[in-house]
Amino acid sequence: MTRVIALAAFFALAAILAPVAASGARVEIPFYPMHSPTCAARSLQMVLSFYGYNYSVSLLLQLMGWDYGAFYMPQYHFGYGIGVYPVNAVITACRYLGFNVTVLRFSSFSKAIEELRSYLASGVPVILQLRGHTIVATGINGSYILVNDPSGGIYSCKVVELASYLGLGKELGDHLEVLKRECRAGGKDLAIPLERLRDLWESWYGYFTAIVVKPSKPVTSLSSIDWSSVLERAAELERGSSYPYASGVYAWMEFARDLETYFTNVSSHSLELFWDAETMLEIASARRLDAASFLEGLAASSGCRVLANASWALERASDYFARARQLVLWAIAHRNHVDESRKAVLEAAKYVKLGAEMDAKAARLLDEASTCFRNRAGGSSLGLLGYELIATCLAIAAAAIALALLAKRLRI
Repeated sequence: MTRVIALAAFFALAAILAPVAASGARVEIPFYPMHSPTCAARSLQMVLSFYGYNYSVSLLLQLMGWDYGAFYMPQYHFGYGIGVYPVNAVITACRYLGFNVTVLRFSSFSKAIEELRSYLASGVPVILQLRGHTIVATGINGSYILVNDPSGGIYSCKVVELASYLGLGKELGDHLEVLKRECRAGGKDLAIPLERLRDLWESWYGYFTAIVVKPSKPVTSLSSIDWSSVLERAAELERGSSYPYASGVYAWMEFARDLETYFTNVSSHSLELFWDAETMLEIASARRLDAASFLEGLAASSGCRVLANASWALERASDYFARARQLVLWAIAHRNHVDESRKAVLEAAKYVKLGAEMDAKAARLLDEASTCFRNRAGGSSLGLLGYELIATCLAIAAAAIALALLAKRLRI
């Protein structure tokens, strides 16, 4: 499943030729690359900046709920280290920030392109939800669509190395090597043939999804954000549920159980499954650390000290998930030594459970913090003046760590 998602992103790049001059409809918008799996947040950030509202990506991630939760489907032995769907995350962030959102779903590709042309001709950029990736349509030039692809900032110069790392095979790696020579680095105004876009854009359910964002009453002061609701939603994502699939804490317990019972026979399982597990843990660790940094800043500026405790719990969860990831990587590297690898997988399951306990604790503390902000509503100022600077500076440290890990992973 992760490979399908990865391939979607790679084929988006594989279909890209050098940017071309647009003779058709085109919208000039800023380009912001992603430095971790945050394509939906970066795509939204580009569109909001186009309208003149420059919100930090760390703020958007919080409003989207991107740093919280998880999901796991034991029947497929697959999960992910966050618990939100990109389209819903964009809708939620826009609601908090005072922007209107129109979600367009088409069963016909020709109708989707027709609507896309109409919006772009009127000067409105459109977010496209691909399979496993999010980009922004900026123009149409003949038989090509122009897009801002946030992943282009990372992968354009290292796609072959990343393909090799993910075990995608020599044939695809060689193909990407040729395309890499044809493509320019960066992800701004990349041209994708429309016929290729159809393959990338069509969802697993057979429709094409686009998101149009327009200002309504944009928030210009962070104290105007409904932080009580934001924190309450974060708590719900952390807590999760057992239906229709395991999410939040339930997802981590299912994952730990799968590690103990299914993954222990390391040598007989597909290597892809272990990379799926490693990816889930890596993303969860990075996102919890980002949340911890943001909440520490919010606690310092608002005086809601329970947030500092929630930050601490999320940082510990990040540590535990990171340790579990290290053990899974060790099991992968030593998979021919079955007994040693099995021990590493069982140890990883223990750390996953510890991470789940910290997520559960964070959920309780986030609920308390939500009440704290709710009780202040209508009273004195929340004291958020200068907050974004504090939170962003704290988040930079977490982003730097994540980028360093990614650079190592890509062998840069």
